Amino acid sequence: EENEEDDTFDNEASYGSYGNDSLMFQQSMELLMQYASEEEKAFLEIKMDTLAILFRMEALHLSNMPPAMQMTLLKQLKFESFAKDEVIIHEGDNADRFYIVVGPPKHQLPIGEAAGVVISSKQGELDEKEEKEICHLGVGQYFGERALVYRDEMGGAARANTRIASVKVASSSVQVVSVGISDFPCWGEFRTYLIMSEVPLLKRLPPATMAAIQRTLHKVEFEPGTYIIRQGDMGDAFY
Repeated sequence: EENEEDDTFDNEASYGSYGNDSLMFQQSMELLMQYASEEEKAFLEIKMDTLAILFRMEALHLSNMPPAMQMTLLKQLKFESFAKDEVIIHEGDNADRFYIVVGPPKHQLPIGEAAGVVISSKQGELDEKEEKEICHLGVGQYFGERALVYRDEMGGAARANTRIASVKVASSSVQVVSVGISDFPCWGEFRTYLIMSEVPLLKRLPPATMAAIQRTLHKVEFEPGTYIIRQGDMGDAFY
């Protein structure tokens, strides 16, 4: 739901600034290969196109992980394919993972065919709600993350946002990678990025600027009754 409607799905900008530097991805893969077993190297070779998409998504912070952690995560990813009109997420589904569209790229689709998945919401009176398309998402974009952002910090179950009726395949087929938050070492950083994207002051900044700001953030916890800001305090931070 975080992604705005955009029909230029295979544009490198969809992946963040890291997507414009293929040399950086090649260097990451070379380093990863040095630590990989023969079986792991074969896996990386088969999934190279998909990995290129994931590593170019700056918000995921994959390039910041040490090689051993990268390999652990990559082996935990679930690669799935869905047929046209198949529903990937239903309203009210329990949420413990989010999804990234990794194929097919727009240029491989028949002319005039919509790319990726379509997100629908229910609108109207309670007794006569109809589904209405919100947006289409293509390669390098993700969905299902919002229910995870606001889940109970103590591990309570999260469910698909009640605004969302379904996430359905729009093209003849779609390939996605599902990421379980229990298997995602950088979930905390990604969650912070998603929260930042809700802040009006920040949400329209370029991905590289968002990443730079995120590196300056630090978490502060306040006890009940604590004053966070007092009248007359120096205005040198925002919250």
